[in-house]
Amino acid sequence: MIALLSTAFYVAAPSAAAAPSSRPLADTARDLTAHGDGLGRAEFAGTWVTSGGSGQVVAAYTGRVAEHAAAVHRKYPNVPVQVVSRARSLDQLQQVVTQLYADRGPSSGEGHFVSAAVDVPGNVVEYGVANLTPEISQQVARKYGDAVRVVEKHVGFASTNPGGSYIQDAQWACTAAFNFYENPTSAPFYNSQMSFLTAGHCFDGSSAVQTPSNHDGNVTSREFNSCSGPCAADVEEVFVGSGLADVNPPTPTNRLTNNQAITANDLGPYVVGEQECKLGETSGYSCGTVTQTGATICYSDPNAVSDACFSGMLIVSQDYCHGDSGGPVFSGATAKGLVSGRQWTGSTEPACGHAVGIMSTMYGVSRYYDLSRMDVG
Repeated sequence: MIALLSTAFYVAAPSAAAAPSSRPLADTARDLTAHGDGLGRAEFAGTWVTSGGSGQVVAAYTGRVAEHAAAVHRKYPNVPVQVVSRARSLDQLQQVVTQLYADRGPSSGEGHFVSAAVDVPGNVVEYGVANLTPEISQQVARKYGDAVRVVEKHVGFASTNPGGSYIQDAQWACTAAFNFYENPTSAPFYNSQMSFLTAGHCFDGSSAVQTPSNHDGNVTSREFNSCSGPCAADVEEVFVGSGLADVNPPTPTNRLTNNQAITANDLGPYVVGEQECKLGETSGYSCGTVTQTGATICYSDPNAVSDACFSGMLIVSQDYCHGDSGGPVFSGATAKGLVSGRQWTGSTEPACGHAVGIMSTMYGVSRYYDLSRMDVG
């Protein structure tokens, strides 16, 4: 059982008189997550970014808090970083997520596993269960203590019925994301075989996919059908004809708002509080922030015998609406991931705008696809 109690001890951030940092707060949090403060990772409990006028980075540790605070402030002398104490390390919390998935119950009915995600600021794992009962909550509490918060949750893919200007087959309609090329170094570049990424749940391997300009496409892979455990991303590749004209704006496009080009891929790490934006065929352009990381999600897939499960996903504050599935998620000119689905409480799925989003990360995508094939720049 992991049931340590958190303490209230913390070390304050540098004084307000310190020079402001030119580095975005999220970059500092991500750098600290990836590279640490020089004192090792065993006591690291995560970082996150607070918003508003008092925005700052918060870094949490399970021990030697004063030592870590001194090391952090030496490394980032001009960044507002508050160092706090937490009971459980980030590695411990991620191990709980893995164990909850391993112990998951039936694929439907009472106690159906829906999600397990790390709430970094809360220093707990949020365990989403469909058809939650008091007995299930008690069982989880006996095994994990206060390391797990059990809640009634439901998830669903953000695809929709065919029609309109979506990328679609006979059953589903989705948004396409980033353009890929068979040989991106060939000349002329745009005459090489073109494909695009979209969400893996959108079409199966036998689908004949139609783009808005009435060009047929073929799905070459449906990644989650071949995973032995949870897949790293909800992603698939669809090949169409040559040239960008085969897929009309707004889906897919590597030219985002104001004709801005995607110039890089973000392979993480990802931190709570950082901003993500998306383009979806249904709900258009909108932005939100990451609220939970390291999520394992199990959708009830209507096209598969068993649930479609994915690990390393992010929960974001903005909703993804039906038809947005597969759309690009980005920050500035950097590709961050793909729209996957939506999560909500209560037994009835809410209307667009009243749930939270679930996204695959580009790190997860890179587990299956060579990102050097992506049209960037």
